[in-house]
Amino acid sequence: MKNKKSIAMAMAAVSTMGAVAPVFAAEIVGTVVREMNLDLLKNESAEVRIKAEKDLEKTKEYLEKMYAEKDTNGNKVYKFTETDTVETISGVKKVIKTIEISRNDDVTNKEVDKFVFTASQLDPGFGQEVPVTTVVVDFGKDEVAYWGETSDEDRVVKGAKAELSRIIYALSKGSNKSTVIKTEDYENRFTSLDVYAGKIGKDQVNDAETVKLAQINIIGKVGAELEALNKELVFVDANNDFLGHWAEDTIVDSMIAGIVDNTAKFNPEQEITRAQFAKMVCEAKNIKPIKYNQDNKEKFDKFTDVSVTEWYAGYVAAIYETGLMKGDGNGTFRPEDKISRQEVAVVLATLENNGVSVEEVTTDVNGNRVHKDTKTNFVDDSKIDVWADESVEHLRNKGFAKGYAVSGGKFEYRPVNNMSRAEALTMITRVSK
Repeated sequence: MKNKKSIAMAMAAVSTMGAVAPVFAAEIVGTVVREMNLDLLKNESAEVRIKAEKDLEKTKEYLEKMYAEKDTNGNKVYKFTETDTVETISGVKKVIKTIEISRNDDVTNKEVDKFVFTASQLDPGFGQEVPVTTVVVDFGKDEVAYWGETSDEDRVVKGAKAELSRIIYALSKGSNKSTVIKTEDYENRFTSLDVYAGKIGKDQVNDAETVKLAQINIIGKVGAELEALNKELVFVDANNDFLGHWAEDTIVDSMIAGIVDNTAKFNPEQEITRAQFAKMVCEAKNIKPIKYNQDNKEKFDKFTDVSVTEWYAGYVAAIYETGLMKGDGNGTFRPEDKISRQEVAVVLATLENNGVSVEEVTTDVNGNRVHKDTKTNFVDDSKIDVWADESVEHLRNKGFAKGYAVSGGKFEYRPVNNMSRAEALTMITRVSK
């Protein structure tokens, strides 16, 4: 199927093949690429993922600038022809999107430039496939090994239960279009789960048209033990409000790790409250909430607006003890208030700096504490309060807070804007690593 499309439409179509997260990562320079695997946009390595985002952004800029020329009548000199094809490569269907550029005045339609983007897709609406050929889950060693057809080396990941939870989530998103066939070997304590695309019967397993998505070999658990294993896994509901969201992988991983509650309704775009933020930080850094009792009640007397009966009281008390969040200086914590991006910066800069504040404070002639006015590299620097600018610049230098791109290659931090739950979780998990 071929259609003539504008540059913006063509690149928009390419962009939908992989979700791109907001930039909070290190300064990575993108390059123009004519062949790109868009699966890299979901790579588990932040560095690989950000590089792919940058390459895609740079390529889009190149196309918009290079082929925007118009003739004397105001007509576009170049035309874009987009072609979508689907091929099965190593048992996985790949969508191949080709963008060909030619001159409008060339009747032969001679190609001037060409860009090819590839992404894994089993079929429309299937969801995310398991991007491996064989997975071996060994609970005796608590590790997972992958055998991929694109690599000669095995990849072993520690933490079998967490990894199997991720695999189950990926499969459950396409459960209505997949079949799992289980085989158990009691003698060798071995369970095999073979996952196939589509609804098939056991007699169709060896059909030439059958696509095998993954083989999950579970060592050390069979029968009743395998059922007991279910209680140890985290089953993230695939029918959720963050499916396809740019932060989906981070949210799922955080639910599996226990950083946020395992629920189908995460509200990723909802602005996060100070109490919710405090809990996320505590869970990410394994800071245990303090349980109230008569012997430690003084720890709960720091803020007049935090009742010991509230769910967040123990987290507020714990995070106050660490010095990461100290309230507003007026004896209140404002737990239900939204938290601004500059408030987040102060907490996370301190967290990244091993619990030591990065603020630079001196005293004036009257002995009052005065913050040093640190110049940041954001175009809206004047909007950043003096008590937060050291923290904002610290995170920027470390590559955790690049901000929002504006014209001329500049960035805004937007310090007084409130932060969404997805943004907060992303920054917390990246700073906490």
